[in-house]
Amino acid sequence: MREIVSESTSSYPEIGTYVTGNDPISVDMEASTLKDLQIIEPITIILVLVLIGLYFRSLVASSVPPLLIGVALGISFAMIYVIGSLFMSIHYSVLTLMLTSMMGAGCDYCIFILSRYKEERKNGHGKDESVKTAMTWAGESIATSGATVIIGFGVLSIGQFQMLQSMGVALALGITIALLVALTLLPAVLTLLGDRIFWPAKMVRWDRERTNGRGYFARSARFAIRHAKIIILVAVVISIPTTYLVYTLDTSYDFIGAMPDTESKQGLE
Repeated sequence: MREIVSESTSSYPEIGTYVTGNDPISVDMEASTLKDLQIIEPITIILVLVLIGLYFRSLVASSVPPLLIGVALGISFAMIYVIGSLFMSIHYSVLTLMLTSMMGAGCDYCIFILSRYKEERKNGHGKDESVKTAMTWAGESIATSGATVIIGFGVLSIGQFQMLQSMGVALALGITIALLVALTLLPAVLTLLGDRIFWPAKMVRWDRERTNGRGYFARSARFAIRHAKIIILVAVVISIPTTYLVYTLDTSYDFIGAMPDTESKQGLE
């Protein structure tokens, strides 16, 4: 349509034309979303790599969770393609949300397991025993956490708004696959690599008398215990103005207003 309009008005430069309406707006919104995805995807992966790398001080450990969740993303996108082809329409914004939510939640699940494995190894337990313990306790925690997230996203699918329906199905499916990868593929990789997964950091057994109480998290725990009443009071005071905002702000689904300055938006205005 835009090519036809452009060709038809090329001889009349004084005439301004816009192609707008439901379909042009949808096309422009989809193009903007996919363009955003090209920016969001590498930035998300880089930030995740940096954060996990700083936490474990390891090049290998920082790359394993994103790689595993990348496998989960590939499986999820393939399944969403099948669902979108056979059963329901999938909103184009779903892919962006799946990337960020699966990277966030999936890498989080992997970090829990890796951290528990590392703790068990530093306590002097064998590799296989450490993997089993990590999966027993950290695995139980992330399974419960993952189920909560899956339910939270999944209930969106029972609504009548098609965009929310597709979000609910896709995000619940994506988190489920990310959770299954963390509970199955990660322990397999961990069993094969063992302590080499934390290269170049060295696995040194803890001397609890010398290490207990040191580090940021130990200091944070002591501070929270000593100043529990003050922390709760501050949290309550902060919540007063934010609660007021929740009940007074006007909300809307003004997708047009949130769009970039595209031709369809300009034409509508």
